Amino acid sequence: GDSTEKFTASIPVMMYTKSTENYNVYYADFETLTDTEAGTNVFSSQDASTFEDVSVDSSNSIYISYKNNDNHFIKKVTCTVQDGKYQYDNGKNYQINASVSHSVNSIILIKQVTDTLYMFDVDENGLNHLLKGTYTTDYTNLTATEISYDSFGTIMDFCVSDDENKVYTYESTTDDYSYYSYYLKSYTIT
Repeated sequence: GDSTEKFTASIPVMMYTKSTENYNVYYADFETLTDTEAGTNVFSSQDASTFEDVSVDSSNSIYISYKNNDNHFIKKVTCTVQDGKYQYDNGKNYQINASVSHSVNSIILIKQVTDTLYMFDVDENGLNHLLKGTYTTDYTNLTATEISYDSFGTIMDFCVSDDENKVYTYESTTDDYSYYSYYLKSYTIT
């Protein structure tokens, strides 16, 4: 019936592996996965001193955040389907120019909505700040401005509404006894 037909198309998956000296992001579909390192390697340790996060948007573009020295970057890899197979470009690197009042330790959980990139950063105190990134015309920089901060727990995942008025987060917090609590929250972007 319908339930089996939905699984005939190959579904893209992405894996991140880390050994003692290497960061690798692999991208493939279920049909080509034979082991944990099957697929196309779109990112490796030579690209970064510190790997931070990776995500895929609805058009199968890949976003990888990484750090070199004290500078943060986003690598965007574009994926197209040709002859039923995934094809990748070499990606574009964008340096993040963040106009924030704190030190950015890492960029985590990246989501693209229309032409805007949303991301959380973690500051030196471990607080999460929601940033909104805008591409410059020369497409080498990403200017990130702060939208909200302080009220977030540990962000495990999030999404932004299509009209970019709401952000929904999945958060965890711990109390004094190290009990974890999980919350699904919505915030209004102002």
